[in-house]
Amino acid sequence: MSANDVVVKLEQVTKVYQQDSMAVHALCGVSLEIPKGNLAVLVGPSGSRKTTLLNVIGGLDTPTAGRIWVARTETGRMRKSELSEMRLRKIGFVFQEFNPAP
Repeated sequence: MSANDVVVKLEQVTKVYQQDSMAVHALCGVSLEIPKGNLAVLVGPSGSRKTTLLNVIGGLDTPTAGRIWVARTETGRMRKSELSEMRLRKIGFVFQEFNPAP
C-alpha cells in the first residue's frame, strides 16, 4: 500500500501521563494504518484508552513518542493553527455527550 492510499498512519505511538510520582502508560507502541476510503471503528470497554488514541490522532493531545500522519502530513510538525485547520477540513469528532459552553 502506498503512502497516498493511507489517510491515517501511526508509528510506535506512546502516550504517558504523569500522575503525582507515578507514570500512567496510556498508549504503548501503537502502530496503525487506515486506508483511504475505509471505515474504521474503535471498540473497547471503558478505560481502554480509545479517547486517548483519538485525541492524539486529532492533534488534541501530543504523543510522548512515535509519529502520526493524517492525510500524508505528520502532525508532530504542525503548529496549533495548522492542527486546528486539519480538524476543520480533514477529520471530525462525534462526542458521546453534548456539553455546550455556557
